[in-house]
Parts: sequence; structure tokens; C-alpha cells
Amino acid sequence: MKGKEYTGGIVGEINKLGQIKQCINYASVNGGNRTGGIVGKVNYVDDEPWVNECVNVGDVEADHFVGGIAGSNYRTEIADCYNSGSIVGTTANYESDAGGIVGYHNKSSVQNCYNIGSIEGYHNVAQIAAYRYNSPTVDNCYYLSE
Repeated sequence: MKGKEYTGGIVGEINKLGQIKQCINYASVNGGNRTGGIVGKVNYVDDEPWVNECVNVGDVEADHFVGGIAGSNYRTEIADCYNSGSIVGTTANYESDAGGIVGYHNKSSVQNCYNIGSIEGYHNVAQIAAYRYNSPTVDNCYYLSE
């Protein structure tokens, strides 16, 4: 699968309404900004998890904000998910922000997740959440170290 912005293996963008539950992506995903194995951009929820019990197996490659589950996560929750695909942030002169679960993590929560995929990038590279802003939380998450 190939896109430019808000590219996901299951959903490109969810804004305010809707949930993604119990899904799996096997496809490789290639995008520009905000690209994830499950969802490119998930935005704004106050109660239930928006991304829950999802799995990404496909490789994900993008310029900016790239994650195994979500490229960008704002005021939402990702719970009980895992990634085994390789994650690559490709932009060298800009923040690639590559994370095993999420690339951009703002005022959000990631819990009970794990990553066993490899991560590559130029700036803000992490096994779970790459670029963390506005006090996001990461609880009970694990990764396979090299």
C-alpha cells in the first residue's frame, strides 16, 4: 500500500468518532507524513480506547511520524496491540520520528503493547513511542532488544 499523508494499513485517519478493534495488517505500508501499520492518524477521544487489540506484521516506511500501529496519536489510547514489522523513518533532514508502536505521541496513552520489529530513523527513534509531547503515558509496554 502506498500513500502520501495519513496512510494506514487498515485506516488512513480517524477524527473524533470511531474505533479500530481486533484487526491485523500483513501488507507493507509506504507513506509520507503520519503513516502507520494500522492507522495513519488517530485523533481525539476521551473515554474508550480507539485502537485496541490490533496487530501489525507488515513493514512500514515513511518520511515523518511513522509507527507500527499508528503514525500519529493525539488525545487517544492505544491498548493491547503489537507490532512485528520493521519501521523505517526516511527523512534525514527532518525529524523522522519512528516508533515501534507510535511515531507521534501527544497527550495520549499507550498501554499493554509490545514491539518486536526493528526500528530505523534519523531523529526521535524509539521501540514504543518516538516523539512524546504534552505528558503522554506509556504503561506496561515491552520490546525485544537487540
